[in-house]
Amino acid sequence: MNPKGFKAKELLSQYEIENIIRDCEWKDDVSESPKQVKSKEEILEEFEDVYHELMLDKEKPVLVFDTCIHSGNSLSPVKKTLEQAGFSNIKIGAVNPVDDYSKVNTDFYITKKEPEKGCYPFDRDRIIEKTFDHVYSQKTQNLQKRERSILLRKEIKRIMGDFLKQDNN
Repeated sequence: MNPKGFKAKELLSQYEIENIIRDCEWKDDVSESPKQVKSKEEILEEFEDVYHELMLDKEKPVLVFDTCIHSGNSLSPVKKTLEQAGFSNIKIGAVNPVDDYSKVNTDFYITKKEPEKGCYPFDRDRIIEKTFDHVYSQKTQNLQKRERSILLRKEIKRIMGDFLKQDNN
């Protein structure tokens, strides 16, 4: 899922939209216009259309996992959309514990180790482009970003494997 695609224009001021766009430029994400921000209704409609198979199992638990959660500003709209769509058993996971002031709490995290590179434990995942256009993620066409992300995903897979082995012991 693309957390930026869940941000509804009714819930954001023009200033907040501009800050999100500036932040994306700093993160080397795709440039876009404030006009691309969707309404809550458009977001829910797209979610139900794109994730129609998930919609068939609303009574089952849903896990939303993020590499890091600070304010909860990215993940909160995702959780609210899931709730609006009728999901009641939503579990939140992250690599590290959430910050004390977060709008979203985790049900679990896999390490207390401090992030080494900014807010991400391993650096940013650049294999997807985060845009206002869609609730789903799209692969980047930038080969350098893709190569870095492949290495990142291998590292995350290794760490998750180690975590699961510890949990089974």
